[in-house]
Amino acid sequence: MGYKLSDKDLQKEPFLSLSRLGGVIYAGKLDKRRVRELVKNKLQKEGISIEDSALDYLLEASSYQLQILKAETDKLILYGKRNITLEDIKSMVIAEPELSLFDLSDGLFLKDYEKALNSINSILMSGMHPLQVLTFLVNYTLKLYTAKTLVENGWDVEKALSEVDVKHKFQVLNFKRYLSANSIDDLELLLKKLHLLDIGIKVYYSDPAQALKRFVIEYMLHEEGAYNQTDTGNQNRVDPEP
Repeated sequence: MGYKLSDKDLQKEPFLSLSRLGGVIYAGKLDKRRVRELVKNKLQKEGISIEDSALDYLLEASSYQLQILKAETDKLILYGKRNITLEDIKSMVIAEPELSLFDLSDGLFLKDYEKALNSINSILMSGMHPLQVLTFLVNYTLKLYTAKTLVENGWDVEKALSEVDVKHKFQVLNFKRYLSANSIDDLELLLKKLHLLDIGIKVYYSDPAQALKRFVIEYMLHEEGAYNQTDTGNQNRVDPEP
């Protein structure tokens, strides 16, 4: 039989995060119904709904372990989708590749060329649909562009992020790093390139996986070339062929 956790116990993870949701937490093996409620309430607190089948799949795949569930629900919150489906759970969380969507966003927005290229290969090999990846990137870039515009017009950073529905502490931390690393021009260029990628796939029927991979490679090579030119002062650099 378990025992009631002390205040000191509740200051340690994963109980610290879960205990903020309210209710009583007991050490030992928690009742599955209680764990289900904790996970669902955590997502609802962030304005996220989850289908019953998706929640059941997540709980079973994690064996109802709180530490795993804390990490996986944090990923769902970071993803920013307001309605989580079973397909989302299978593709984004439990079946997540070694390098994930969040590694890809770090690579693109923090100019980490190796991380961007490695992560897109890993994501595509995992079977995640390229249009899902494209939607994720467009969503993040639009929020960053809007927030950056607001900040340059005198808004406080956190207020600007809240305006584009970036409120969770992990999201705020990541978006602050991305905003620092990118100018308005950087984000505008990325939006234009993502738009062209979308047209190429949906209008000209380019192979989605190949088009997405080529986009990441060409975008990162363009960024690397631009930064190398700035660093070395080489005004005669020739851009690589697309």
